[in-house]
Amino acid sequence: MNLSPLIFSVLLIARVPSLAGQDDRRFIEFQRRGSTETYDLSTVQILQPGRFTIVSTSIDDADVMKLKLTVLDTLRNYCKQPSGTYPAPTDLFILGPPDMAVESIEVQSISWPVKGRNISTKYVSWHYPYDRLALHTVAGKVAPMDGHLDCKDELPNEEKYLAQRTEIMNGIRIKELFDCKAALTGSLYNDDDDPNQVFTTFVKPLTYGHRVYDEICLRVTHETPYSPK
Repeated sequence: MNLSPLIFSVLLIARVPSLAGQDDRRFIEFQRRGSTETYDLSTVQILQPGRFTIVSTSIDDADVMKLKLTVLDTLRNYCKQPSGTYPAPTDLFILGPPDMAVESIEVQSISWPVKGRNISTKYVSWHYPYDRLALHTVAGKVAPMDGHLDCKDELPNEEKYLAQRTEIMNGIRIKELFDCKAALTGSLYNDDDDPNQVFTTFVKPLTYGHRVYDEICLRVTHETPYSPK
């Protein structure tokens, strides 16, 4: 049976929302302080009832991404500097006035013996002075993640520099393990690691991790997961 162009268009338009809805249900997003963490349900691998792996990708908010890229590029200029501390340029305060202590940029030279000769490298780092980027836990607030760069022969290690830029722009992809019958989670270092050998920790109540655990387990197993007291 041949359909007229008008009828075919109407059927196609009616079909689109359904496909979009299916795609929406594929992803689960969690907003964090400065980033969005997205879990892709199409990557789920069931290991046993209530136990599975799933891939997540964490991408920074646009302003945070701009900050990290600016800091990374700024730190490249310090590879030629001798070890020591240097005042942080004010143009790094992209997120506005700092609401945490502003630390100096630190340049460290490190060497270690390898097969009878010394291998040396230089490491440049700076802590982001923003509470928004700090890690908040039940035990208290952990210092913000820092911008860092490896140097090589007084120049930036280009391979690692490009890898860091790519990671900042594309996000951090992690394969995670969930055990919904025991309130355990863990991360695989490599995708092909043995899930049974992954180091796991108990989910702590009233934390971001507990919220993720509850939602992911419910969406994958369609059952209320075990929750620690």
